[in-house]
Amino acid sequence: MDKIVIPWKSILRSPPVWGIIAANFALDWAFYILLISMPIFLLDVMKTTITKVRSLKDSQKFVYKICYLYVT
Repeated sequence: MDKIVIPWKSILRSPPVWGIIAANFALDWAFYILLISMPIFLLDVMKTTITKVRSLKDSQKFVYKICYLYVT
């Protein structure tokens, strides 16, 4: 059985690979910034809490289920 040689040097010097790495880093960074700042935004700007947002989300699911049952 022949050993497969992976050209790591050419892979790591490839501009598309570095573009993928940079894009992944930027996406992760933006996601974590939004994740960290969401509670502060809800408290300071929207004047609400996470529990109120959760109850609103649950009520939307309930209304959707009622409408779905009515239509079908």
